[in-house]
Amino acid sequence: EFEGAAIPKTKKKFTGKEGESLVLGHAYWIGLGKKEKYTLEKARRAAAKGLAQAKGLQSETLALDGDSLRGPFGVSETISALIEGVRLSNYRFDNYKSKPSPKPVVSSVTIVFKKIREAAASHKALREAEIVCEAVAFTRDLANEPANIMTPPALAQAAKEMAKKSGLVCKVLGRAEMKKLGMGGILGVSQGS
Repeated sequence: EFEGAAIPKTKKKFTGKEGESLVLGHAYWIGLGKKEKYTLEKARRAAAKGLAQAKGLQSETLALDGDSLRGPFGVSETISALIEGVRLSNYRFDNYKSKPSPKPVVSSVTIVFKKIREAAASHKALREAEIVCEAVAFTRDLANEPANIMTPPALAQAAKEMAKKSGLVCKVLGRAEMKKLGMGGILGVSQGS
């Protein structure tokens, strides 16, 4: 139902319906559904499924067919979505596991396009997607900490350190300032922790 790379002849049935998948040798085919209903979120999910499959096969590399996963979107948008799908699905929070289970590692992800006319824009999209993913992982790390560890002062300190490291300015509001600004909800949550 979706245009892309040709599937080799096989006795296994693969129609391309959304969520359907097929493994042939070292290739993993993911159904993307109807072309007119394709979204970048589907590209993110396909990239995440591809990463999971590569890990399951204990492969150290993953190559994504950017042309097949592009749909009606630009190369830069597609690159961003695929990087986000891979990086965000790879997130783990093991800080408090006594023996974290060894995780399969995919050390290289390649996105392949036949032609890229917007090389500079593609590199920019890649860098921006990496920044977004790092920010999401940082936020997830903060949210996954127990309340007795990630207290309001600890959260403020983490924000200050991240801002300093990233060249940003961070202003932490005190209780009086927050009360003056009508931030009762945040103060209530803070009081509970």
